[in-house]
Amino acid sequence: MKKLITGLLFASMTLILSGCASSEVKEVKQEAKQEPTQKAPPQQEHKKDTGSAKSEGQQVDLNPSIFDKKKKNQKLTKAELKQDIQTYLNADHDITRIYEHYQQKLHSKEGLSKRDAKHIEKASELASTNDNNFAQYINENRLPKGYDGHAHKINRYITNSNQYLRDIDEKIDTAIASSKNGRVSVKEVGAIEKGNDKPNKREQKKIEKILEEENIDTRAFK
Repeated sequence: MKKLITGLLFASMTLILSGCASSEVKEVKQEAKQEPTQKAPPQQEHKKDTGSAKSEGQQVDLNPSIFDKKKKNQKLTKAELKQDIQTYLNADHDITRIYEHYQQKLHSKEGLSKRDAKHIEKASELASTNDNNFAQYINENRLPKGYDGHAHKINRYITNSNQYLRDIDEKIDTAIASSKNGRVSVKEVGAIEKGNDKPNKREQKKIEKILEEENIDTRAFK
């Protein structure tokens, strides 16, 4: 009888201890779930500083696409010519940015080097090719009604504006050739720019009005 009672008591104690152990395990698991996971501090993003428009780090495309459409003796639609004008003016804008970039260097203490002058010379050639290609295109095709005057007016204005830039290019080449260190100094800036008439602002306003009225969105004049 004692053995039976002793066995029952032992079995009861075993069940109680097992239950306690199981309860403790559950509590540990619950605490682990409730404890917030500590995240690693976010890494600071490092962005490469390319500089502002006036810094040396400015990125300028030295070989922009130009107008180079080969078409002859065709009747152009209004939509097509509007797209062509947009392409032509966008190309001119990108070429002008090259001049603006090196003009900033021209006014800096560093000045322009022979290599810079070569880039300016190339930009001058691109501007001439862009102008000539568009002029040939509108002369060799039939333009839509009302656009003959617009297209030629735009081409004349841009070509005349680029003549001013070509004159500067020649003066820079002359100044560098006579420079002892092969650079154009700040003192020579005035001599280079003097005598070059800037594009007619009144004529530019007329071009801008045409573009606005015909809903031709370009990067030019912005």
